[in-house]
Amino acid sequence: MNRLLTHLLAFAIGVVAAIFCRPYTDRDETVTANQTPPGKSDVVMRGSGSVARSSVRPKEEKRNIEIELKKSIGRADLDSWLESKKGDSRYHAEALVTVGLLTDDPDLIRQGIQTDPENRHLLFIGTTFPAFSDEERLAMSKRLLAAAPDNALAAYISAAYLSEAGQPDAAMQILKGSSARPKTDDFRMATQLMTEEALIATGLSPDAAKIKSFFDTRVGYLSNLNSFVKSLKGLESSLSPDEASELRSLTASMGQRMRDQSRFGTLIDHLNGMAMEEAALGGLPNEAPSPYEGLTVSEARDSIIAERQELRQVVNQMPDMNDLLINNPDLMSRYIDRVRLMGELDAVKWL
Repeated sequence: MNRLLTHLLAFAIGVVAAIFCRPYTDRDETVTANQTPPGKSDVVMRGSGSVARSSVRPKEEKRNIEIELKKSIGRADLDSWLESKKGDSRYHAEALVTVGLLTDDPDLIRQGIQTDPENRHLLFIGTTFPAFSDEERLAMSKRLLAAAPDNALAAYISAAYLSEAGQPDAAMQILKGSSARPKTDDFRMATQLMTEEALIATGLSPDAAKIKSFFDTRVGYLSNLNSFVKSLKGLESSLSPDEASELRSLTASMGQRMRDQSRFGTLIDHLNGMAMEEAALGGLPNEAPSPYEGLTVSEARDSIIAERQELRQVVNQMPDMNDLLINNPDLMSRYIDRVRLMGELDAVKWL
């Protein structure tokens, strides 16, 4: 099985566990960003939904989309496209980083960031690129914070890196200032659109390029945020009651904002956010006030449980995404458009 589908199958298993098991667990550092992959386990992904057989493509077309998705993309396939971007430093920088992502070439990603050193999108990629060292990612996160002062997600990631680097005071300072940053932007759509353009330039059809760019976008910071939340929880016992209450509110707010990303949000974002919120409530008596105004701890927990149940029901009713991918790429393309505009939960309900 090709690299793309292999990544998706492995990630699907993680999503199943996230929905049906205790939510707050360590996760692999690098995961596929979109959680509705083709290869799904029989535990969750055999729901009542199905694609009408009248919409299934002929065998020749099915075989073509499979061949396209399995196509190996190398640097030589992208040279002409990269050359075409040289007239504009910003587009050239984006193209360099895109080719670096497609060919797993960290040096090209560094070169692209150097070409446009204040580009928020590229700095975010550098901040979260798994092949970079911890030190390089931390340095990139500081540059990203300076370039994107409105991005709370950049603050959360930087604080997590600082905590891991043994700088808890600096991490707390950034976390406390995160409420003044109105956005939680992971630049996922920008990455996908550049990747889609590059793949079309290699000869892939628009449908195949969109699908491949959508499902092969990966993020490298979720486990860092999860570890950071655990470290914050461990600090509570050493703080005064007021300080501990403030820390719980900050943690809950981080979870809420990860969960409620209004645009481009995925189910895995949603699940991770809820897990962070639950961590903020950990160890508190049910009758105690929660970090959420007007709710006790018990009421807040019940709300999260109900939300997870809704996600479980939605996922259980999904059609077989592998079948959809191969037999009806037009519908898959429309689904991806919906995810990009409305978020994944809305798109899955629509599907």
